[in-house]
Amino acid sequence: MSSAVPIDLFVEDHAHEALLVPLIRRIASEEGVDVVLRVRSARGGHGRAIDEFRVYQRLLEKGAILNSPPALIVVGIDGNCVTFAKKRCEIQGATQTAFQDRAVAACPDPHIERWFLADP
Repeated sequence: MSSAVPIDLFVEDHAHEALLVPLIRRIASEEGVDVVLRVRSARGGHGRAIDEFRVYQRLLEKGAILNSPPALIVVGIDGNCVTFAKKRCEIQGATQTAFQDRAVAACPDPHIERWFLADP
């Protein structure tokens, strides 16, 4: 494997982090990609995850974050019985143009707890 690919994660709570971190690591492993996952926000709910994502992008653009810029930014918020398309649009609306090509929406529907219950 070559140098590690940085992936930053913004999620609304610990449950999202507990599911997405191992999922991303597994996918990366299966693809033969070494990743460095950096959880940037994992507490405080949906609004805080989106707000911190916005602030983070501004800091990246200003060069205020010293470590390497992310190859991917995963933003995980619950669907809350709204369509995935609407939640993805919400995340895209919070994503600055410079980061549109690397922002990934992870929106469990209706919520992350259902995904945990579905795991056999």
